[in-house]
Amino acid sequence: MKLFILLFLLTTATLIGAEKGNTGEGIRLTKSQVTSGKAHHLFGYIGQSLTIPWNAGDRYIVALQTDFHDRLPGPDDAAEIVLIDTHDDNALVVLDRTFGWNLQQGTML
Repeated sequence: MKLFILLFLLTTATLIGAEKGNTGEGIRLTKSQVTSGKAHHLFGYIGQSLTIPWNAGDRYIVALQTDFHDRLPGPDDAAEIVLIDTHDDNALVVLDRTFGWNLQQGTML
């Protein structure tokens, strides 16, 4: 899952740079891990319907939190909708739970 997040961040930064007309010169990417522990965190598709996981001020990241990633969710498997505060040591705040999600698409948050 951590590799997925890294690839997601690199791909998103590249796409955003391309949208703004950047040719790649002068773009500097950095990576950092924003979640840890036993839980798994995901967002789903990036760019579908212009969705991105962070807010306009780049402070908050919305994600799903689950306790598994190695099987399909069943009808009783809820995922928690969490907000990651990147200005507060990546603190996680659970906002709600959803049963309408899957590992590939998230909830299309």
